[in-house]
Amino acid sequence: MIAREMTCQSAMVSQGSRLRLLTMTQCNSYFIMRNHRSIFPTIADIKTVARHEAGHLLMLWLLDRYAVACIITDEGGLTKALDEHDTKETPHQRILYAMAGMVLSADFDLLNNLRQHATEPGYFDPISDSHHAAEALPLVGGDPMLVLCQFNDIILRLGSRFRKAHRQATKLLLEKQAIAFDTIHGLFSQWDAEYGLEIRPKSDLVCRMIARAFRWPMPRGKFIGWDFKPLPAGYVAPKRMGLMELAERVKKQVAGGKSSTI
Repeated sequence: MIAREMTCQSAMVSQGSRLRLLTMTQCNSYFIMRNHRSIFPTIADIKTVARHEAGHLLMLWLLDRYAVACIITDEGGLTKALDEHDTKETPHQRILYAMAGMVLSADFDLLNNLRQHATEPGYFDPISDSHHAAEALPLVGGDPMLVLCQFNDIILRLGSRFRKAHRQATKLLLEKQAIAFDTIHGLFSQWDAEYGLEIRPKSDLVCRMIARAFRWPMPRGKFIGWDFKPLPAGYVAPKRMGLMELAERVKKQVAGGKSSTI
């Protein structure tokens, strides 16, 4: 990881005349102005926060998304995804991302509170994970309590399968407290290679796991897309966005966030 991170940073520095890197101070300012953070009403220690945010990072990777930055403090944490307006988010993806932090940090207070108010999204803070999960539940259909239990089990299975990646992200957060998009890009690329997911679409892995949990039939011999439909024959997962392109998009998003608050 250290070697990969240094390689990414060197590549950015070598093209410094073309692009100025965002600093963590700029990212921090953006997050504060956007007021977008995770809510922890009963946080006991920063390790729980780190495991929570590492869970969100792991799920972003599994959902084929990109991250702007990830920050933890004694009072809470934040994982900000890159805005992708050309990508349609499914209810299943939203619930997986929203619940990943609380499930993989074993935050039973948050989970129990979500179960008790699963049909009341308005009960929760509008920017909280629980609000986003409860809001998406009706779009999945079925008994809310059962659906929550199913997604809890799915996330636990994914966490177990990719335990090493989750632990790596947790450790990095505890060491640095704040990690920017270039470091996260290196992590995601590393995980693609280590878990053999450079060619196989992650939608095939995740959606098949969801289908098994809900006992939905899935065709064999074809990759599955995020809409649970077979992808075209010979489909190959697209290559990860390059670091320079990602940096430009992060820069635009942060600049947009600043201008919208003025």
